[in-house]
Amino acid sequence: MKLLDPQNLSENQIAVIPIVGMGGLGKTTVAQLIYNDPRVDKWFDRKAWVCVSEEFDAFKVTKTILEEIKCSCDGNQNLNQLQLKLKEQLSGKKYLIILDDVWNKNYFHWKDLASPFTSGAKNSKIILTTRDENVAAIMRSVPTYHLDVLSDDDCWKLFAKHAFDGSSPTKHPDLMAIGEAIVKRCGGIPLAAKALGGLLRCKPDAYEWNKILHSNFWDIPNDATNILPALTLSYHYLPSHLKRCFAYCSIFPKDYEFEKEELIQLWMAEGLLELPKDNGDLEERGTEYFKDLRIETNINNLPEDIGNLKHLRNLNLSRTLIKRLPNSLCPLYNLQVLKLRGCGDLNELPRDLERLINMLYLDIEGTNLARMPEGMGKLKDLRMVTNFVLGYQTGSSSNELGKLKHLRGRLSISGLKTVACAMDAKDANLKDKVDLKKLEMRWGKDDDVDGDSRKDDDIDGDSRHDREVLEQLKPHTNLEHLVIQSYKAFPLLQELCIRDCPKLTKSLPKHLPCLKNLEIVDCEKLGGLLPTAPSILELELDKCDALQLEPLTCGHRELEIRDSNMDDSVLEQMLQRCTLLKNLCLWNRSEIRSLPEVRVPITLKQFSINSCENLDYSNIFLYTPLES
Repeated sequence: MKLLDPQNLSENQIAVIPIVGMGGLGKTTVAQLIYNDPRVDKWFDRKAWVCVSEEFDAFKVTKTILEEIKCSCDGNQNLNQLQLKLKEQLSGKKYLIILDDVWNKNYFHWKDLASPFTSGAKNSKIILTTRDENVAAIMRSVPTYHLDVLSDDDCWKLFAKHAFDGSSPTKHPDLMAIGEAIVKRCGGIPLAAKALGGLLRCKPDAYEWNKILHSNFWDIPNDATNILPALTLSYHYLPSHLKRCFAYCSIFPKDYEFEKEELIQLWMAEGLLELPKDNGDLEERGTEYFKDLRIETNINNLPEDIGNLKHLRNLNLSRTLIKRLPNSLCPLYNLQVLKLRGCGDLNELPRDLERLINMLYLDIEGTNLARMPEGMGKLKDLRMVTNFVLGYQTGSSSNELGKLKHLRGRLSISGLKTVACAMDAKDANLKDKVDLKKLEMRWGKDDDVDGDSRKDDDIDGDSRHDREVLEQLKPHTNLEHLVIQSYKAFPLLQELCIRDCPKLTKSLPKHLPCLKNLEIVDCEKLGGLLPTAPSILELELDKCDALQLEPLTCGHRELEIRDSNMDDSVLEQMLQRCTLLKNLCLWNRSEIRSLPEVRVPITLKQFSINSCENLDYSNIFLYTPLES
């Protein structure tokens, strides 16, 4: 990035920076990291990415650059007309162009392509990736950046990540030594480590790993086939049914981007899919094959010009480094599934997402979105959106969420602190979403969303507002799981009553400093400790055996325990600090056999005992302060 920094002034009008390295080293990955770095959008007025490949076609490359900078081209223009148009678009603008996978060694072909580039502003940059040092020598204007192989340690980490499926390699000591030897044979090439890791991912058998380690394919010279031995191995050891399907993909030209559903249909038409023994769905079997091939051979379907895949139905970019989705995604009217889970660098969705009217499933869990784009309510068929992010003033509101009538399964609503008027929250219409089973409502911290102007000074005001918002977010009674996160009203909560929730699990809020009255009735699965509440005065527990009971604070005035799993020692432990207790009531406690022998507080005036048939009253004389 130092070469791209505006402070690093170049002597040349345009700096052409080659990235050179053998196949599989990650040249394209490095270029992608540069291209998607947020600083690039600040430093450059225009940017474009072109996959060039073996056939160097100046017309195609020029047309692609124009399309990347959002300049339309009709089909009747020749190369000269396109270049005049590109020259006009770049004139006086500082630009970044990535030319990926270049093989051209003809100096004059490069000069033909480069003629419009000189119209750009000084310190514009062109980055090219190539395997060939001669290609770099023809095009470069600054020294070549040579990409080195990985260290043994980094190569092992990459291999282990794929081979052990996220678990610790130390759990497989019999495989670690073999794996380390395989990694050494990978020669520090990331693609080799990744490919073999994927191949061995589902084979936790030392015999299978040794077959890879001692295979004769390692001895085939790389320059004889121009294919890494590791890739040859990963193909050779594919199961036969996957090998057939993978080999079929060779009918597509290099860099061809195909849709998963289309490929599966071609496999079906060619009879390459084995019919399930239970006569199940052949298309589901194709989906299984495709998934296995992605794991074992690293097939990746991310087209550059995604807008041309008019029949695309499923797009999975989960856990990638993508920072931005192009707005050209939005004309894909057939798209039904968009998965972006774990894309932590993604902070916005395309502005015209509302055009994806056939969308059924949107997974954005683990992204860094500041808000949903406007018009989300137009996606009326949406069945699942993992997180609906509310933003300040802009983006989709709770009203747009309310229009999504078919949501089911799990839903998170983030950014509830941005709701300006509590009554607006009612527009989310949660009470009518009968198929929701899990609901998370997140207020979040004040600095979680850009533009937050509220401060912690007015805690009471914020808490009151948050409480009013919560009151409007009443879900349907079919809800099974509820999470409330970063809700400001809890610190000022004075009374909490939870009744008749036999399926309620997890635990209570940990810190309720202002709580005075706590009542928990018929919540047999509710676990964890009671809240830390120094101000509490009254406590009632009834049928809540999963709670972990500890000594109560000294401020308790009233304690009532009914039908709860408690013996003498637990009760005595609970009461040992209750020096101000006034009323004590025990109901239906057959496990209690004797009265607590802790020092009886002089404040205790009433002690009620009902249906405690095994209780020994012999030390009742200790309770001298009693009035009843």
